[in-house]
Amino acid sequence: MFVSHSTVSREVSALEAELGVSLIDRGNRVFGLTEAGERLRVRAQELVALADDIEREMRDI
Repeated sequence: MFVSHSTVSREVSALEAELGVSLIDRGNRVFGLTEAGERLRVRAQELVALADDIEREMRDI
């Protein structure tokens, strides 16, 4: 799946505005997640794992 850099940047900026936090550290050619960004990443991974578990559970009924 190809998504342009500008699309990703726009979506991240919109999410940051919605949440009221900075998710990405954009300073001095360093690119990384802020504390809030890391917390969001962890929680998002947990949600994806939970969705996978639910899907598996529903198939097993």
